Amino acid sequence: MSRDVRPDAEEYRPMYMTYPDPAALPAITRAIGKAYLPHMTAAQGVRLMRQFSS
Repeated sequence: MSRDVRPDAEEYRPMYMTYPDPAALPAITRAIGKAYLPHMTAAQGVRLMRQFSS
């Protein structure tokens, strides 16, 4: 039986990343954020994180 594969079908797959030093996490977080949200300002990022934590 073939599986219906549509280009608009959303599929979530976990991604894993290894890093050499936990002190690198802030820089890694900024780099990933900049890749996915390149026009977000620092203030907007702070507001977004506050929404996630409340």
